[in-house]
Amino acid sequence: ENVFEGQPVTEALLINDLSQAYDFTTVAAYKASAIAFPAGKRIYLADRKASFVVISGTGTANNYNVIASTGLSQSISWVHKQPLNLGEWGAVGGIDIAPIIRAAQDLLTKGGQILIPQNVGGSYLFSSLDTNGTDCVTLDEQNLSIVGESYGIEIDCTIACTNMFGLKAGFLDIELTNLFLRGSDDAGVTVYADHAIQTFEDSSETSRLWLRRLGGEYFNSTGIDIWTVDSTLEQVKMSHCTDGANGAYGIALRGQLVSNIPSTATVMTDCGSFNCDNGILVDKATYVTLNSCNNEKCEIGFNIQRADTLVMNACGAEEVAKVANFGDTADSNKTVSNLIINGIYIFDVVNRKSTGTPSDRLFSFNRTMAVVNGIEMSVSQRGFVNK
Repeated sequence: ENVFEGQPVTEALLINDLSQAYDFTTVAAYKASAIAFPAGKRIYLADRKASFVVISGTGTANNYNVIASTGLSQSISWVHKQPLNLGEWGAVGGIDIAPIIRAAQDLLTKGGQILIPQNVGGSYLFSSLDTNGTDCVTLDEQNLSIVGESYGIEIDCTIACTNMFGLKAGFLDIELTNLFLRGSDDAGVTVYADHAIQTFEDSSETSRLWLRRLGGEYFNSTGIDIWTVDSTLEQVKMSHCTDGANGAYGIALRGQLVSNIPSTATVMTDCGSFNCDNGILVDKATYVTLNSCNNEKCEIGFNIQRADTLVMNACGAEEVAKVANFGDTADSNKTVSNLIINGIYIFDVVNRKSTGTPSDRLFSFNRTMAVVNGIEMSVSQRGFVNK
């Protein structure tokens, strides 16, 4: 029954009028209410700043997009809209939002955008694991983007995991933007996560990944570990990625060696690593372009092991033991067929990170066809080794 113009509005009429929303100040106030609303009644929750609609029963409730009454056999279901704002599902700083993201992904089976709002009450947390027991969030849907409301939305990991975000084989078109992923909740005293983001090693070569304005720090292995995926990275910066054996990278781009699937058509722009074991790794790739990428306080700035065509434009290295390594003298499969360097700057090449003996080489060219245009050096060690 709807309320019409001129008709006195009573509580009973407002409850049953499907044309008007009934407001509650908080989720708790709705759950404690003894009002039996008709199915289809719109409910507005002020603390969520979100609209819900009444449904019968309580069996599907999760307190995110479906909230059950504690006294009646009824629930309210979130009114679907895009982007899906996690704040409307209860995401606030200081709580575990991994299950909220997982539930949101389950709803967006045909793709869409998940918006993570500004942190209120501190960093968001990842404190639980997905069903595979290794990732906090496994991304396996198509055409899905997870976007922070502004640059640097912080998520701290507080549980031992392989990946904060793991991208399952077969995913298509995944985007992560405006996030700052931290593998620790205490400034690196206890590091819980191995990787910020990792695509599964058997990911499809038809998959596509976009990482934009994304940062991270404190990981027990390589920060961004990309396997056999076409990818675009813009303003991706990683720091404090170390595995204890000097083998971790801030960013790694890898192909699948067993099935001979390369990473292809990858572009990195304004990306880099700071205070990691090593900077950027490329191992088995077809076409890679590095634009304005910089690595600082690493052992090796750029380690390019296998690539058909790789172009470096205006890249740099600062306070590293070695600027770049191309190919491998000991492995005939590790070749760089076409290397073009258009401008690279080098500052203070010295091993500042470990106690080992610094390399006396700026570059090693092994099994590499290279064209180098423009190198600028300052306070460096001795020159090139060409093989």
